Amino acid sequence: MARLDEVQAGQVASGTPRLVADFPTAEFGDHHDHRRSATPSTRPLRAEQDLRLRLAQLALREGDAAAAREALELLRQEVPLSPDPLRFAVEHALASAYERLGQLQAAIELLEDLRERAEQNPAAFAWLVIVMDLARCYRETGDLHRAADIAE
Repeated sequence: MARLDEVQAGQVASGTPRLVADFPTAEFGDHHDHRRSATPSTRPLRAEQDLRLRLAQLALREGDAAAAREALELLRQEVPLSPDPLRFAVEHALASAYERLGQLQAAIELLEDLRERAEQNPAAFAWLVIVMDLARCYRETGDLHRAADIAE
């Protein structure tokens, strides 16, 4: 598998990202698969973005939250703000990176925004996942009252 820095530097063979299109999107299952909405002209770009998301998620799982945050912040700038499951997955992973780096206020702000968008379109986004992550961040900041309010 290509390393995160190789993908960002464009050193991955052009066929590599297309292989990722065979897998469901990230942690949210097939019903959040952003590739279905890609047009033929945008599929290669979306596949590459999906690969970069997966590599950043792998970096998070492996404990390299700083590298994941850097990659996800770059990817977030490329993906349009819309009810786009890819944007949701990028921002959710970015919030996780912020949390793991101890940047709880940044994680909370991002999760609050995601929660608001998920409430407007619960079928498209993993609303419960966001709420639980948000409650955990508030708990970690010591705001147990807010954490309990959100978790209810």
